[in-house]
Amino acid sequence: MATKNVDLQAQLAEYMDGLENPPRTFERGQIIKGDIVAISKGEMLVDIGGRAEGVVSGKEMKLEGEKLNKKSRR
Repeated sequence: MATKNVDLQAQLAEYMDGLENPPRTFERGQIIKGDIVAISKGEMLVDIGGRAEGVVSGKEMKLEGEKLNKKSRR
């Protein structure tokens, strides 16, 4: 029973956070900044500060005078 209560509290907290911080939307072709979390052949996993991370193919990445740095996970 205690586990169900904790799960319900976690779900409620996540729901409330969603109300206060609605998800960001992006337009096709829009350039955004993010942290590279992982790099594999032909694609990168990028954290853009949202609820989830996104996969971007290497050919879609643009470098605008900045270095690409892989973010270390802790």
